[in-house]
Amino acid sequence: MKIINLLSVLFVSVLLAGCGGGGGGGSETPAPQPPTTPVDEPQDEPEEEPEAEPGDDPAAEPGPMLTADLVASPQMSFEGASSLKVVVSLAAEERAFVSLYTHFEANGQGYQPDYQRRLASGGVHNGRFEAEVMAAVDQAQILVEVWFYDVDKVPLQKVFPVSSQPVEWSI
Repeated sequence: MKIINLLSVLFVSVLLAGCGGGGGGGSETPAPQPPTTPVDEPQDEPEEEPEAEPGDDPAAEPGPMLTADLVASPQMSFEGASSLKVVVSLAAEERAFVSLYTHFEANGQGYQPDYQRRLASGGVHNGRFEAEVMAAVDQAQILVEVWFYDVDKVPLQKVFPVSSQPVEWSI
């Protein structure tokens, strides 16, 4: 019986030591604050405002400029893009796929388009592809690519200037 009592006391002691006596976890004693020493600050005397001279108007001080205060020239165009019509016509009733690109680089075999900058694409139906796209006003050129379903025909590429006139390519 003595062993059971001893084991019970030992068991309860381990539980109490393991639990930490409650209190929700972390330490409840606050970290000691460093001692503060009072600093004597000099008393500021109120500043005197300069006397206003004749002709000084405090309301005449320029404030921050607002967007509403801006004035634009009548010739200023605020458009960021313009509509561009692209028409590709095939001489024969061939099956083909057309893609339009805004960003591309010239290489030895033609042009390498940036596929992330494709404006539009689609199939040629009844010998004609037609699309109306929005081109940025600073866009000077677009690349038109024609891929034929016939594997014996090489794809065609042509660069066109972007203007107010439609892009038309007859093949």
